[in-house]
Amino acid sequence: MKKFYVFLTVLMILTLLSVTVFVHAGDLPPIPLTTAPESTVPEASTDFEFPVDPSVTTAALFWINETSMDLHYKSTTKLSTNRRVTWSSTNEDVVKVDGNGSITAVGIGTANVKATASDGRTRTCIVKVRYSFFQWCIMILLLGWLWGY
Repeated sequence: MKKFYVFLTVLMILTLLSVTVFVHAGDLPPIPLTTAPESTVPEASTDFEFPVDPSVTTAALFWINETSMDLHYKSTTKLSTNRRVTWSSTNEDVVKVDGNGSITAVGIGTANVKATASDGRTRTCIVKVRYSFFQWCIMILLLGWLWGY
């Protein structure tokens, strides 16, 4: 049985040494959703009027930059929005979120991160947390030695 664990250890070390590049979700900056170029149209005449119906109100657009994401255990990332919101997590054992939208993965599983605006509207991001390849290797190496005895 010990030969198996020695073989597994050598295999894991060789695998870890052969992997050179990993990109984590938290390493990339958020992509802005509004990148419209400046207008080159000359300014138009404003000598006309539009009728305005006061009974019709339009609510300002409200968005967050992600609706779902996958994170690795113990990683962090940040959600952003175009409004001032209150952040909350439906499962604090999996994902913790602070007042600025910074998310920390503290457990394995799934949680919903909600952004609630002052007018009561909410937007949700589904966050799935799992172990990375290296974390699985460490778990197998550490717990594998315990299972062998």
